[in-house]
Amino acid sequence: MRRELEARLAARSHTTVDEPSLEDSAVVLPLRAGEEPCVAFIRRSGYRDEHAGEIGLPGGRADADDAALRETAVRELEEEVGVAADDVALIGRLDDQTTQTGYRIAPFVGYVDAGVAFDPCEEEVDELVLVPLSVLQRQYEPGASRFEHDDAVIWGATGRIVGDFLSALSR
Repeated sequence: MRRELEARLAARSHTTVDEPSLEDSAVVLPLRAGEEPCVAFIRRSGYRDEHAGEIGLPGGRADADDAALRETAVRELEEEVGVAADDVALIGRLDDQTTQTGYRIAPFVGYVDAGVAFDPCEEEVDELVLVPLSVLQRQYEPGASRFEHDDAVIWGATGRIVGDFLSALSR
């Protein structure tokens, strides 16, 4: 599955947003391998009012020490859900997204082996939400940017990133 997905992502170009007024950030769409592949989302804690309680992808603001947005994505993945850089393979980049709160998000797809444990940071993450890839695929139609699973609603920039990912899969 990993090689096929990597090839599909490599075969498409991603759109970047070049807007100096936006703050750079990056996220990882962690695809956890296994009998039933899942995407790992987080329910953000209330430590920041901006997105408290929302479903998102592990990620955040770029630091001056980050040499590239890939580093931002991997650093934030480790900080928020405890997956070390050695335990994730970034296999592709998706289209940049912008937010109403002034961010440009560079999304990366990360492949995580089934045996890798997630250890969410309690300060930043209220809950790890594993959504089977098949559930997202059943809800996908071109242009879709809203997905639901149990009590998790995936929308906004996160929903657009998921829709872009599923579009790449469906080709």
